[in-house]
Amino acid sequence: MKNFRNLFLIITVITIILNSFNDLSQNIKIQSIEYSFLNAQAPEYVYETYRSNFFIKLDSALFAGKSQDESVQSYLSKFGYNGRKDDLKPVCTKSGLESILRTLKPVLSDYYSLVGKNNYFKSIDPISEQNLVAQIDISNYKSSTYPLLVETEQKLMGILANLFRCILSVKAKKFHEKSRSLDSSSFLAENIYRKSMSSISKELILLLKQVISYLQRIYPKCLKKSVGAELVECNATGEALKFCKKHLLTQKEIKNNGGYQPSPPLKGILKNPNGQRSAPTSRSSKKVQFNNDVSLAYID
Repeated sequence: MKNFRNLFLIITVITIILNSFNDLSQNIKIQSIEYSFLNAQAPEYVYETYRSNFFIKLDSALFAGKSQDESVQSYLSKFGYNGRKDDLKPVCTKSGLESILRTLKPVLSDYYSLVGKNNYFKSIDPISEQNLVAQIDISNYKSSTYPLLVETEQKLMGILANLFRCILSVKAKKFHEKSRSLDSSSFLAENIYRKSMSSISKELILLLKQVISYLQRIYPKCLKKSVGAELVECNATGEALKFCKKHLLTQKEIKNNGGYQPSPPLKGILKNPNGQRSAPTSRSSKKVQFNNDVSLAYID
């Protein structure tokens, strides 16, 4: 009888221990599911760790390349090219390029949507604004939308850098195969850089045209029927369209020039060939008239 009691106690203890392990395992599994669910709320775009210090601010162009005070060799070295043929192996493939472009497209669309809201809300004075709906949207934007813009801009920069590195690897391979022994490393770098900038601009121009085409379809429609909060969203769409068109024009210039060349500021007073100040003509005294064509708008 005593042995039976001891056996019963042993079985009871073992059962309790097993139940404890099961509960612990179940809790870990639930936590794992919850963690996965939380991660699913904020999916990450796939991109490598090329960061924003590689670029001029996105306000200037979608992809502007090196800054004015940076050498071509220094800029290309950030992407792994240091003047040697094998620096960027393996060379990016056509399927690799297409994969990056597919990743870029939805991020680009999100970016211009968020920039449109950013520019529209910056133009509104919340103190003098009488529209309560607009004030509510401004408050909501500052607390939720702006962080999304910052995050999306960083993702966009990373993907653009991947795209440039992909194109750079192809151009570097071609130029090194065709180069002569007398060609200097700086000469090669300049040519590789210009061709790479033209190629990436060509790809971006196609994507920008797609975004503009979409915005041009929905913007006139929403202007006709939107009121209240919907009108706020519509105005933001108009700002997105302006900004996207600005980037398209700049990217076309980069494609043609093989790099970003900002317009120099005007200095001094215009003079005639004799060194005297030019007298104003009847044409120069006329006032400039602006129409409402969104393609002519410039965003500061």
